[in-house]
Amino acid sequence: MVSLGLGSCNRTPTEVESSSSVIASPTPDSSATETMVGVDDEQAATKPWNIVYVLKVEPLEKYHYWAAVSKAAKAAAKDFGVNVRVVWPDQANLDGSAIESQIALIAQLIEDDSIDGLVVGPLDSVKIVPVIEQAIANGIPVISFGTAITSEQLLTFVSINNKKGGEAIGKWVVEKLDGKGNVLILDGPAGQQNDRDRRNAILGGLSTGDIELLDIRSGEWKSDRAKSVVDEWLQTYSHSEIDAIMATNDLMALAATEKLAEFGYADVVVTGFSGAPLALEAIHSNVMAATVDQSPGPQSRRAMQLLIQHLETGKTFGPHLPWQDINILSSENIDDYRQN
Repeated sequence: MVSLGLGSCNRTPTEVESSSSVIASPTPDSSATETMVGVDDEQAATKPWNIVYVLKVEPLEKYHYWAAVSKAAKAAAKDFGVNVRVVWPDQANLDGSAIESQIALIAQLIEDDSIDGLVVGPLDSVKIVPVIEQAIANGIPVISFGTAITSEQLLTFVSINNKKGGEAIGKWVVEKLDGKGNVLILDGPAGQQNDRDRRNAILGGLSTGDIELLDIRSGEWKSDRAKSVVDEWLQTYSHSEIDAIMATNDLMALAATEKLAEFGYADVVVTGFSGAPLALEAIHSNVMAATVDQSPGPQSRRAMQLLIQHLETGKTFGPHLPWQDINILSSENIDDYRQN
């Protein structure tokens, strides 16, 4: 079970209890029965369709996930015989503050009659809906990528199985702590459905042990914000009170390791979610304990293939096609993973 030690928690008891009670016991994810359509049935295009990927952020090295999505999209376009453009809102980061810029960008794309399909990584699951549904009404099929869009008009939603991944890393921490311990959680922006899925599933995984949840705070998927939260935690709780810090992305997990090092807390278990290169290096160096591999490259290729199949034949898909291969990367397998 997970006990709620609300202490300095910046959320009300109702908010925390509500999020954890939903997943008090791990439950099967109904999407887990989906086959890997778009992976085992790849086909080349018969015409050079024009596909646009709208990312959350510029695909820089610090945004490893989106850099991998961009690279894979360009490679897949060459393999499948289509054209691809990769675009992103100006001055965006992962906290969702640039959502209006992303909406304006998509509105501009809708005016381009040459575009045949969109793959969109939304900065906000709800605010983006009107412009997405406008694109669909204009005859442009849309796949949501990485984060859900709350519309029933999408072609599909492609992502890692965040529920399965979150539960897996939660159970991994329980095992690492020998079934009992005190845990702190760094989650992300409130408008990101994938973050809520990860956080709630992590709680579900933790519920398989005797875990005291000391606090949940938003690090907004930012390094500086996460450092600030962890700094407050380390001034609130003694070394012996903290067994693990879990983050819903690697950037925040790496920030936590830096703050822990400053305070000399070398034995706190820190986990992330993504599989970013810096996180892999930190795991290899025993600075960070584990992360969930999100497989952004293969998923990006899959999204393009799904669009091609739809454009070629009119084929439709289920509302969510999650990537089912969940791989927890830790010191036990990191060397093999990096070599491959």
